Order: sequence, then structure tokens, then C-alpha cells
Amino acid sequence: MNRLKAWILNSLYLGIYLLMTPVILYRCWFRGRPLGSFWQRACGLVPPVASNRHCVWLHAVSVGEVNLLEPVLDQLKTTHPESTFVISVTTATGMELAKNKYPGHSCFYFPIDFSWAMTQALRRLSPDLMVLAELEIWPNLLRICQGRGVPITVMNGRLSEKSFQGYYKRKWLFQNTFKRIGQVLAQSEDDARRFISLGCPPSSVVVTGSIKFDGALQKPDDDLVESLRQTLQLRPSSFLWVAGSTQEPEEMMVGRIWRDLVKQFPELRLVIVPRHPHRGAVILNGLGKLGVKARLRSRDGGAVAEDEILIADTIGELKGWWQLSDAAFVGGSFGDRGGQNMLEPAACGSAVCFGPNTRNFKAIVRQMLTHRVAVQVNSERELEATVEQWISDPAAALQLGEAAFSMVRQSCGAVKKTCDGLESYFPAVNELQQLQSKAA
Repeated sequence: MNRLKAWILNSLYLGIYLLMTPVILYRCWFRGRPLGSFWQRACGLVPPVASNRHCVWLHAVSVGEVNLLEPVLDQLKTTHPESTFVISVTTATGMELAKNKYPGHSCFYFPIDFSWAMTQALRRLSPDLMVLAELEIWPNLLRICQGRGVPITVMNGRLSEKSFQGYYKRKWLFQNTFKRIGQVLAQSEDDARRFISLGCPPSSVVVTGSIKFDGALQKPDDDLVESLRQTLQLRPSSFLWVAGSTQEPEEMMVGRIWRDLVKQFPELRLVIVPRHPHRGAVILNGLGKLGVKARLRSRDGGAVAEDEILIADTIGELKGWWQLSDAAFVGGSFGDRGGQNMLEPAACGSAVCFGPNTRNFKAIVRQMLTHRVAVQVNSERELEATVEQWISDPAAALQLGEAAFSMVRQSCGAVKKTCDGLESYFPAVNELQQLQSKAA
């Protein structure tokens, strides 16, 4: 039966990838992803790890999950320096960030869920633990891990209502897959309930809270922040508005708002940090049609004039921009993405606002709005009115940012609970030394 399921899945994946071949070639050509990475993913040719090393395989889909790993990985490395940690990602932007953040670790593209690719990857890594950040269900991976005795943990587990309904309607297909997850460290009671409903044993599901609170408090590099400050030539009277993780049509929205408000408030500065940096040239062209000056950070790293919008089409600098900002608009909340992480600007003490579509962060948004430490806007007009209010009364914006920082700080603790939940999968130091000496 397992062979039949694997054959069906492999056939399905092959059909999908054949249909997507033009898209794959486009991404390799225009987005800078090497074509060889597709071949490596299809064959499971991941960098091998010595068999005598205790190995933990951490999987992060993209930028958000890569950032999520940092506080957990820092603590695990401190308590278990003898272990080897390897990191896989799915997206090109995630890979670029992972290599920058974790230079001492093996970072590679996540293999395609072909049975032969996953078998080869697991043979090369010989992991003692597989950790999935938030959730990404790949049936062949979970089945082969179970067959090889590799325990699987979902860290910071999250299941939106939409994702839950999708899996639940196909429960007959995914129930055995969810049963193969050895442990779920869930963000909330709602997430825990959904995992259990899909087949995870109740005894294996634990609510640890969201790691995003802990991760948000990690400060960006001081040298980076100072460099960004000099790039903008910020003055004490400047009011910096950062629109981060934006997608279409949000860049044009904030561009129009800045164009209108800067006439009344010349101290207003704007930095746009798009969710997908490769869109920088498109955004630049669109802003030009609005009649405003703008420049791409990737093309010109020099000083930015006060009458220019900066499009920060770069990787790994968003938190530095949040740290400098007086006001923050968190993107993906007017488009169809479902919102982006609004805790990072809150932890930097910025006055935070976001649009109406925040389904990916329902619990966090509910908490922030309940504590009145953020503003949710429903239209471009409301966004403009909110920013105008903050520029007119910067003390009120500062007070809101301080309240948001306080809420984030008081909500921490998930990293410790997560590491405590993973502790049983790590051998004692003396056990590990015996294994290594025996293998040698």
C-alpha cells in the first residue's frame, strides 16, 4: 500500500512539475535562482552530514520562517553545542536570508517530495530529529521519516481556519499523514484543536505560544541601523514612515498618501520595503507615474534626498528599517496574502497600522487590538488619516509604540517552552560522546 501511495504521489508531482516547467524556467532566469538547484531538489542531493553527528534538520519555507528559527536555534546551540543543525528553505529569498543569518550552518533548498529525493536526502543527513517551522505537509517526507525512525516536530504550529478546512475536507487523504507527526508545539488553543481534529494524538499537541513574540525582540545590528540612518540623512525633526512587506497595490497606495501629505508635512519620509524585492523596478516605474521621485536601494546605495521615496529592494534589512521608523504600515494586509508579521515593528517601538486582511495573524491582531497598541484601517483614506494624525501628534505615535513594545515583551516565553519540548530528542552529553567515539 505504501508503495502504491508513493507511486501515485510521484506521478502527481511529476505531472505538476511538467505543467509548471515554463514557470520554473522563468524564475530561474529572471529571479536569479540557479537551474541546478531544481536538479538537486529533484534528486535529494543535499550536503551530507557525518553519520556520527547528532543532526537536527530544521525546515523553514521562506523569509518569515527563517527569521522564526533564530531565537530557537541560538538557544539550542547554547545547550547542545555538540549537535549539528542543518537548515532547508523553499524560496530563493529565504535561501539568501538563511545564508546571511546562519553562515556557520549548512543551508540548502528543500527537496521535492518525490520518494526517491526524500530517501536520498534522509540517507545523506541521517537526522535524529526533523523540525518543521509552523507547518508544511509533505506526505512522502513524513512517511519515509516514520519508516526510518526519524521523529517529526512542528514548531510554532499554526493552522489557519482556511488551511484547516482545506485539510479537513480531504481528511481521508491526510489523516494518516498528520498521525505521523510526533509532536506539535502549537501557537494557540485554536491551532491545537485544529491539529487534533486532523488526526494528531491529543497527547502530542502542546500549546507553547508564538515564537514571533520572542523573535521580534531581537534587535537588528547597530551598525546596520546607523548605516540606514545615514542613507536617509535623517534629522531630529524627520518623521519616518516605513511600509514593509508590501505587495500590489499597497506600494501605490502609500505613494499617493506620501505625495499628498508631504506638501503639508515636509518632514515626512517614506521607505517602501516590498515583500518580493524583484518587484523593485515595477514599483519604481509605478511611483514615477504618480509624479513622485523614488530610487532603488539595490541600484544606488548612496544618500537619499528628502523629496525622494526609497524602495528598499534588498534582503535582510527590514528590521533595521522598523527600528528607525516612527510609524509602520505592515503590508500584505490590503492584498490577498493575509498579512505579514506586525510584531517586529511593534517590538521596535513603532506606531503600527495594517489593513483589513490579516487572516494569517488572527490571534496576534486580536491581542494587539484588544490592548489598543495598533490601528487597523479598512481603506486608503483611513490609512492616510491615521498617518496624518501621527505626524500631527508625534507624541501620541510614540506613546502607541511604547505600549506595543511593552505588550510584546510581556508576551514572550514561547522559545523556552519550545526548546523544553524539543529537549527529549537530544542525547545527554556523555551519550553523544560515546556514540562519536564508537563511530570513530
